[in-house]
Amino acid sequence: MTAIHPTSPGPAVQPAGASTPETGTALEIMPYASRLSFLPLIHHLKEQASREERPGRASLLQFILDKVEQAPVLLQPVDNLGALESHVDLVDLLLSTVFPDGQEAFSLGRAFKPLDVNAIYQTEALRRLLREDGCFEYCLDGQPDRVSSFIINAACSIILNKFYGQALKVEAPLTATLRLPGQALERHFKCVHNLSFIDVLPVKPLPKLSSRQINQLVNDPMNWRQWLEYLPPDRFEFQGFIAEYHTEITEEAALSRIRYQLLEKDVVVDPQKIAHLEELVRTALQKPAIRLGLSATNEKGNLCSARKYKVAHPLLGQVEEDFFQTEDCIYQQALQQQEPLLVEDLTQLEEATEVEAELLNSGIRSIIIFPLRNKKGKLAGFLELGAAEAHALSKVTALKAAELAPLFTLAIERRREELNNEVEAIIREQYTTLHPSVEWQFLENAFALLEERSKGRKGTARPIVFKEVYPLYAQADIVNSSNIRNAAIQADLLDNLRRLEKALLAISGLLPFPIVEQFLFRAREYASCLRESFSSNDESRVMEFLRQEAHPLLRQMGQHSPEAVRLAEAYFRQLDPRLGVVYNKRKAYEDSVAMINEYISRHLEQEDEAAQEMLPHYFEKYKTDGVEFEIYAGQSLLPKGQFDILQLSNLRLWQLMAMCTVTRQLAELKKQLPLPLDTAQMIFVYSNPIDIRFRMDEKRFDVDGAYNIRYEIIKKRVDKALVDGTEERLRAPGKLAIVYAAEKDRIEYMEYLRFLASRKLILPDIEELPIGKLQGVEGLRALRVTVDVGEQCCEG
Repeated sequence: MTAIHPTSPGPAVQPAGASTPETGTALEIMPYASRLSFLPLIHHLKEQASREERPGRASLLQFILDKVEQAPVLLQPVDNLGALESHVDLVDLLLSTVFPDGQEAFSLGRAFKPLDVNAIYQTEALRRLLREDGCFEYCLDGQPDRVSSFIINAACSIILNKFYGQALKVEAPLTATLRLPGQALERHFKCVHNLSFIDVLPVKPLPKLSSRQINQLVNDPMNWRQWLEYLPPDRFEFQGFIAEYHTEITEEAALSRIRYQLLEKDVVVDPQKIAHLEELVRTALQKPAIRLGLSATNEKGNLCSARKYKVAHPLLGQVEEDFFQTEDCIYQQALQQQEPLLVEDLTQLEEATEVEAELLNSGIRSIIIFPLRNKKGKLAGFLELGAAEAHALSKVTALKAAELAPLFTLAIERRREELNNEVEAIIREQYTTLHPSVEWQFLENAFALLEERSKGRKGTARPIVFKEVYPLYAQADIVNSSNIRNAAIQADLLDNLRRLEKALLAISGLLPFPIVEQFLFRAREYASCLRESFSSNDESRVMEFLRQEAHPLLRQMGQHSPEAVRLAEAYFRQLDPRLGVVYNKRKAYEDSVAMINEYISRHLEQEDEAAQEMLPHYFEKYKTDGVEFEIYAGQSLLPKGQFDILQLSNLRLWQLMAMCTVTRQLAELKKQLPLPLDTAQMIFVYSNPIDIRFRMDEKRFDVDGAYNIRYEIIKKRVDKALVDGTEERLRAPGKLAIVYAAEKDRIEYMEYLRFLASRKLILPDIEELPIGKLQGVEGLRALRVTVDVGEQCCEG
């Protein structure tokens, strides 16, 4: 063993940024007083010599002890390290009992004052390893900031063991990272500390600790503030030294960190995290210049999956999706064999493809390719390791890296699963949402199907049917929406033709081309026809004329005159850039419809959240020119609890009040619309319970059985209902119509309406109206009321 000069300054350890106590680092500001002393070791050797039965060993120990007796400075605490300068050889001999001479060539060890930072002795192997500027950075359980808390805990545990009758285990799994100047790779070591040669002395009366306080300390070992509060630093002094041994675990530590890193979200997606993985792979393989490539592919090796799952980090960066599928390239060769493909020098390949040429151009000369296959043996992607120098990668590298390949396979598969789950969630949310009121039935059926399959049976999904549920249907529709929309389109087309006519007229003055005059005539002719009447055929004919004939003409005329270019550009600036036509009135209409639909939809969703608290039920809404929504309620929809008619009455009254609120709010919203639109509200009351079934092809619920079809027929046709004997539509602006067939429903809703009138939600006048005959439907009647929107809603 080689003794480092006791006064040698440079520390061989850093606490990896640990700064838990108030200032500096815990190793530098250890609050307990500490003195170097060899007395604990000397007492240990004396005791060992007295019991030693081997004569040779006993003689050696006695020889060391006799030598020590001749150096009084070693028989007391050493406060001045300079006093040891004349006894370096003796200290070396003394410590040979702790760091055996026979292992000095490879044993990594050092000694230091209790809880201090400066090594006073190092083995020859450790000295060579650290050179002049090397230093260790410590971690506890992978967390540098816990080291300081551990050191305080260790010191206090020694105090508890000696003075308070405890038997606490002090050792903890410290690891050390070594970074050497000029070297890119770091090395990792496991640290073991021999605390046998530490003694602690009280310098003041011992603090009194109860059993409860001791238990608090033991149960919260990292709470260093509490430890220092109960065991104040000014009460104790540590004497002796600590022996530390290092065992290199670089490969194991790097593999562990790679495994941990690969558990992070988006680790195979984020380029920065991929770069960090590359550094870890370099450390694990001890190859500082190695480059890492990782890509997800489909089963044939196409990079389409890489683009979809965003796992696209091949060595060559951005490449075509079929790059790995190039015939006879090294990636295809890798797929054909059962082990990784190693190419130690790409320049020595007899037949090279464009793939190998691209790799060489990008600085890759040595490469290992791992086809990543999942548990089913299907290709999931490629892991690539590349180096700029020939033969930089070898079979040994490939064997070590083979341990990494399954980890990257799992990471890619997890990324696929995570993204697929997100996509499924979006599909469920946006397209096939299962309402919470019915999801329980789907889950039960799914678990039943899983149980069947676990027994080796194929199993089939059971139908989802809810029997005897009561439907509640309502709609808030824009009045005369088709005519308003057509009028908006007609106005925009006429405006467009007028602007076109103006542009053509100006260009005809610059360029007396007959074709311009002919197009001017056609534009006026189309405008004349539109003013007289309008149909969907007129819209398509005018749009086709504008986009496919008139606009190309304007662009062509611009080639003959700079002024014509200016006129054409001025015309095109007045058009909608997406549609290529004037889009003002129709945009105002569509924006107004969207605002109305958004408000109704949001309001009904909020209202339904409260209604679900009253009674769980199925709720579904559809957006058209307005919003219609449907509720199903009944015993079969409840996973637990009882359904009764009183709950149905409660839902019907809630629905009625919700529609009144919608009417009032839409009257206020009308002032904010780009195009003021009116809405009319209607409720259809159906007394008989029906059965509903989930239609797998449509991913929605529908009535089940021929008997229940009548409900759907009436619901779809009542929208066009007229008051019997008149041409008056049942639905009218600002009014709420309630359509029913049974007298008991009339009586029930009359009670509700009188109640709403007392609450000033509707005006007291209630119309009772017969409904004209509908196709296949007779005998319907209606109650119609005017919603009280208040004066503030009626202004303007």
